[in-house]
Amino acid sequence: MRLAAGLTALAALTALAAAPPALGSRPAGKGCAWNLFSSEDLGIEVPYQRCDFGYRVLDFGPGKRSLFQSMKDTGKKEEVYPVITVYPMKEGETPEEAVRRVGFKGMSWYKKRHCVVVQTKVAHLRAGQGAYTISPDESYAAKAAKAAGTDIPEPPCGDQGESADSISYFEFHPLENARIFVYVSAGQDTPLFDETAIKFLRK
Repeated sequence: MRLAAGLTALAALTALAAAPPALGSRPAGKGCAWNLFSSEDLGIEVPYQRCDFGYRVLDFGPGKRSLFQSMKDTGKKEEVYPVITVYPMKEGETPEEAVRRVGFKGMSWYKKRHCVVVQTKVAHLRAGQGAYTISPDESYAAKAAKAAGTDIPEPPCGDQGESADSISYFEFHPLENARIFVYVSAGQDTPLFDETAIKFLRK
């Protein structure tokens, strides 16, 4: 009996060890299932949910330098937009310099003067990881708020800058891979990708 019980326990432990790790830090939504996106070309790995509602399918796929989310409704053209965009770091560049290099392109002289790169706190980031946003200085923030009135203001510092109605930031994992960084567009609601589990792959 003891031998049989021991073999049963051993089999259970073996099955547990062989089971794949659970994906996603939260339960999948109704009609959705967690999958793992992993791309050596992009240099990132992240869990995501594929959702099939019959009339609409939400999925993810790789672009040239981004992970895209797609939405396909029955009889309509597929819509895609980037949620994680990967950028290369230059030799000797600081995170602030890297964000300024990619995030200030196309800005007017006024925005370049009044927008600043600031380190921001993102709760899920671990030791050795960092996040940054492009935010208006005090005078520009007041001006943008006044111009918007009771409406939600447009992002004052461009498409990759701080926004009043969605969450986005630049993320750095120098201990995992110091040669890249990413721009994360998490949107307004809980995203269908797991923003808490983005991993940088070594190339």
